[in-house]
Amino acid sequence: MALLLAIAAAAAMAFAGVHWHGLDVARAGRGTHSNDGGVTRIDLTGRVLRPQVERFGINLGNQTFYDSGQMMRNLIFRNPGFEGARYRSIVRCVEATATTCTASRPDAAWTPGFWTGARFRALNGSAAGTVAVMQPPSRNNPRRGMVLTFAAPAPLHAGDYLVLNKAFPGDPTAGWWTQATGGASFAAEFHDLAPGSPGRQALRILADGPGQSATLSSYFDSTAGHTFVLLDGAYTLRFRARGLSPHAHLAVSVARGTLPAYLQCNLTLSSQWKSYTLAFSAHEVDIAPATAALSFYVEHSDVLLDDVSLEKAGPQAAANPTAFRTSVVAALQQLHPGVLRYMATGAELGSTLANLLAPPFARERTGYSAWSLDDPAIPMGLGEFLTLCETVHADPWITLPSATSDEEGRELIEYLSGPITSPWGKLRRLVHHPAPWTSAFVRIHLELGNETWNSGFAGESITDPHAYGQRATSFFRTLRAAPGFSAGKFDLILGGQADYPARNAHILAAASQFDTFAIAPYLMRSLSDTATPEATYAPLLAQPQGMEQPGGEVASAARLAATRHAALSVYEVNLHTTEGSASQPVLARFPASAAAGLAVADHLLRMQRDAGVRNALLFSLPQFEYRRNDGKLVPLWGTVVDMGVTNRKRPQFLTTELANLAIGNEPAQETEARMEGGGPMLTIHSANGPVDLTHAQLLDAFAFRSAHHHALVLFNLDLSRAHTVELTGPQAPKAGESAEISRLTASQPGLTNEQSSMVTIQATHMVTLSNKVTLPALSMTVLRW
Repeated sequence: MALLLAIAAAAAMAFAGVHWHGLDVARAGRGTHSNDGGVTRIDLTGRVLRPQVERFGINLGNQTFYDSGQMMRNLIFRNPGFEGARYRSIVRCVEATATTCTASRPDAAWTPGFWTGARFRALNGSAAGTVAVMQPPSRNNPRRGMVLTFAAPAPLHAGDYLVLNKAFPGDPTAGWWTQATGGASFAAEFHDLAPGSPGRQALRILADGPGQSATLSSYFDSTAGHTFVLLDGAYTLRFRARGLSPHAHLAVSVARGTLPAYLQCNLTLSSQWKSYTLAFSAHEVDIAPATAALSFYVEHSDVLLDDVSLEKAGPQAAANPTAFRTSVVAALQQLHPGVLRYMATGAELGSTLANLLAPPFARERTGYSAWSLDDPAIPMGLGEFLTLCETVHADPWITLPSATSDEEGRELIEYLSGPITSPWGKLRRLVHHPAPWTSAFVRIHLELGNETWNSGFAGESITDPHAYGQRATSFFRTLRAAPGFSAGKFDLILGGQADYPARNAHILAAASQFDTFAIAPYLMRSLSDTATPEATYAPLLAQPQGMEQPGGEVASAARLAATRHAALSVYEVNLHTTEGSASQPVLARFPASAAAGLAVADHLLRMQRDAGVRNALLFSLPQFEYRRNDGKLVPLWGTVVDMGVTNRKRPQFLTTELANLAIGNEPAQETEARMEGGGPMLTIHSANGPVDLTHAQLLDAFAFRSAHHHALVLFNLDLSRAHTVELTGPQAPKAGESAEISRLTASQPGLTNEQSSMVTIQATHMVTLSNKVTLPALSMTVLRW
């Protein structure tokens, strides 16, 4: 008798011919080889489809001070060393003379004179590699763009791309909040620096005059109505300070909202630089959401301040070797990603390599965007990221700024693979890693640029596909020639645009020297028809099949990559519901729903099986919500609700966790799980997505094997019906054999974990199998034996 692993769900969906508000859904005929009695046979033939598969990965995402992006141990991470800024941006010349370039963004935020004194380097064309200095005046052409003037003639032409690089020292309170009364002031100190401080500037607070006072604050955990960081346990506040006036005083506090302060003390500062360490405890458990703050208050005193950190203490923190909060490490260990991607659309993409490798207290704030004049936060360090990857046993995927120079490429290879005695290898000492990073990982993935096709990242993008392909070729050739480069240890990645095959073809035609072509095939960009649950969720669950079948986004990219003998990877994937007329209540559920989790996991597994995708990465670990252009809020792009408070995960995280469980820790192969007749199907024609499928499969199966285990992933994407499958073939588990079972299921497609845990993985347990398994509606089941 079949082992019923769950009970069938409620009443059946509509039959053929029913029309739901613009969504045509019909029960397609069952395959000709389906068993009688409504049982679908799955033949586990043992035929190898993919000789080596890897666990799915995730993007680490942006660090923030207000939501789930509060990932760093130092809660005062934005500008803890009071450092200056640097901008490094890419512009395209639409017109050029011997001494000028008219850049292509007339709507850029950069003011006339912003780039005066900057150095520039030509990325392409006959001037490639040319380095020179810009001089005033720079001005704006309101119809064409910013006009840059060079100190000496340069052989530039229209269409050439330039990298602009300029330091902006000073502004030490960027990333902090200040208040000054009575004429008090804040200024950068460049000369009187603390012994042992790695930075180039400190903060001078001048408030010694009558009636003068100054407050410097760093706020965190400030999203209204939500708590993402609980202050619970022992904490340590560290900083360097010096009194400049006799008997200088500094008041320090750590508090949340109107609660009593956890730390409140008044210090009489030494007249010499001194390191201060203040310990305190907090016991937040079930608190009303409110903003937390570290504040320094100065009155009738002049002081110098530098190198501030606020971190959790105690044995658990001491056992954490990373610069990330313990709850962040725990979340990644739960997901068990095969790859972790280092990319953020803020400070990282404007950084030099030297800045990414500098210690946090010496790290400059950096920017690149044509839409802003300042970025108040330092980037996440590359060494810190690599330490995190090693700790959670994930290979690193490093997205390098498009502006990275050839020389920086050689220096990066030396840092990753050179001896500890080499000039760049010795920087590994900053993160206590004397051995080359190449010895810690199977493969290090290096990608040039993040979505260089995307004009939304103006200042980072190289939108001309030919120019990007040429630049990538030159850069990757430099990496391959660098001492310490080993083809087996590095994966050189060229980026493309999933929904623009023609652009991809141009990029690939212009490029060489790369190993992998990467795209981001997001699901459900548009959602409008939400009249019924079927209209809302059935197209989402079917869309992965359409994207992987011939002519779909993923299949097209795989075909193009194959013409260049390159692997295909997916640098980001999730839902992308940023268009359409769906209401705010629907959008508050849809991207974080149980159905979304099932669709994303099926998408990941289909891309691996059907298109041969080598690495596929969720986007992303943090980010609580995203405001669309129409003002509506959607729970994108993060896959956690929080880390360290409720520890609830969104369904995409949980289903990817299940997929990684099936693939396992050992080298694994994917083998054939042939569904005879295709199983039960629907016909779906929907403007959502859009999705147009005559035979949308409701069941899906993926089989894996390694030296010590077999695994089978089974999906039932039917909104309301349970389905029974019969496992046959030489790789099928034997009747009576013991197996571990893990399952995620939902009674409704729109269930979320936003307010409480409604969608969870049922505890893994041992069962005795028969050859028939019943799959509940809306479920993902993993069997391991």
